[in-house]
Amino acid sequence: MNGVVLRVEGLTKFYGPVRALHDLTLSVRRGEVYGFLGPNGAGKTTTVSLILGLIRPTAGRIELLGHDTRRGRRKVLRRVGAIVERPAFYPHLSGADNLRVAAWELGGVPEVRITQLLERVGLADRADDKVKGYSTGMVQRLGLAAALLNEPELLFLDEPTSGLDPAGQAEIRALIRELAEEGVTVFLCSHLLHEVEQVCHRVGILNKGELIAEGAVEELLRRKEVIQVRVADLERAAALLRRLAWVQGVRREDDRLLVEAPIARSAEVNAALARQGLYASEIRPLETTLEAFFLQVTQEEADNGS
Repeated sequence: MNGVVLRVEGLTKFYGPVRALHDLTLSVRRGEVYGFLGPNGAGKTTTVSLILGLIRPTAGRIELLGHDTRRGRRKVLRRVGAIVERPAFYPHLSGADNLRVAAWELGGVPEVRITQLLERVGLADRADDKVKGYSTGMVQRLGLAAALLNEPELLFLDEPTSGLDPAGQAEIRALIRELAEEGVTVFLCSHLLHEVEQVCHRVGILNKGELIAEGAVEELLRRKEVIQVRVADLERAAALLRRLAWVQGVRREDDRLLVEAPIARSAEVNAALARQGLYASEIRPLETTLEAFFLQVTQEEADNGS
């Protein structure tokens, strides 16, 4: 992966007195899947809408495929595909005809491209059925096909597996990975954090309009390495461990302590407790998921802001 296809600098958006986005800066590299995460109302859809020119920023700069979007936005957007919120189609037309309408709006797409895309998103056998008879998941698949009509270099996906059963979700995840392997850059907004963990190279976490964490998934999870400790006197053990310089935090959860410290220092945790006559019945790494990391950093942000 080389080259930056999306660069956002100091992006800010106010709706009257309400600040929806504050000084957002990020970059996305060619061929990567970038996960954009955040609680409801964090500013994810606002960010994508700003990038696509659906709304105007209060301040900041957006560079899309090497072009400043303040000049020549329409031309560069021809190289971009997007599903923003729920895709809309003509209900009285078939899935294939809806794609033909979208192709016409793009200036023309070969019929074979439409056929290939319907096959690729798993709608070949329902291509001639009217969209009003489609399930939510089928509409989502059709939206993905429409977003791929122009063979985009950069693809924005907002909850692409919404309404799909587990098998359908797996198919779309596989398709996203295939697209990245083909050189398509994917900017993925999703509430399904296990999904993001499976397909994304890097993630950014947005909360209350501000980017609070960003990096490769593996790096972010290593930042929050946690050692689980079970010991008889939890309060005394917690106080002792908090005094260690390399321990970032200690919290009690039921009958155990969760110690934020490098897993490689587990033996030192045990030794520090033993020197004070505290003998652990269990010391082991706590497996950290992206979901756990997300919940922790957003909660920390809420606590710091309160």
